[in-house]
Amino acid sequence: MLKNKTIVITRGVHQAKDLIEKIKMLGGQALAFPTIKITGPDEWIHCDKALHEIAAYEWIIFSSANSVHYFMQRVNGAGVKLQSKVAVVGKRTAAEAQKHGLKVQLTPQRFTAKELLKIFEEEKPKGKRILLPASNIARDELYEGLMQLGARVNRIVCYKTIPNTDVNVKEMRLKIMNNEIDCLTFFSPSAFHFFMDLLGVNITAEIKKKNVVLAAIGPTTTLAIEKYNLSADIQPNVSTEDALVKALTDYFNRQPE
Repeated sequence: MLKNKTIVITRGVHQAKDLIEKIKMLGGQALAFPTIKITGPDEWIHCDKALHEIAAYEWIIFSSANSVHYFMQRVNGAGVKLQSKVAVVGKRTAAEAQKHGLKVQLTPQRFTAKELLKIFEEEKPKGKRILLPASNIARDELYEGLMQLGARVNRIVCYKTIPNTDVNVKEMRLKIMNNEIDCLTFFSPSAFHFFMDLLGVNITAEIKKKNVVLAAIGPTTTLAIEKYNLSADIQPNVSTEDALVKALTDYFNRQPE
């Protein structure tokens, strides 16, 4: 149970609703502090060009639910029919793809770019054209890995991830300093980086001093946390929301009253 525990949710508002309810059902207090704001790209030129020649792409790879959402909005607006094979990273990404009527041919059991690249080696992608809709701050691991496998990859920006300056930074800083926060959860490296940008790097000292627990959705987010000389106390074996909730519950159940 999470009784009397205050858990901060840093993911976007539209993605946090279910998680907030799950934490409340377990007796915890969920505090929304979305460090990320998702918007459309500054321009659609490269995306529209890709859509114009979409039949040439053998694969479309989505690494986030947001990439599916924004790309498919543009696809539907242009009246384009997709015939490319689809690969995704992550359970939420697969669900979003299916919501838009896409058939997912490939998804790794462990929801990381590294695992997807391992599977793609067997697909022999050399010379094949692959479209990679992504954010403006997408990591290079998947793109570079596919290029190294000999694929012809076109990475296009179909949405922007920017810091959410609408949150109450002063209030969050005071809550941490007053020992009112038990755990901070992060679902992506960018969520953590933007948290640090908003509150300032000096907040790391308070996080350590107040023994605030840090929870990361997966290994990539854990690495981002460790670069600030902090530790991810919680990381589920599988990078899903439900697995993180279980990991949170297990962690706090092990702690003395």
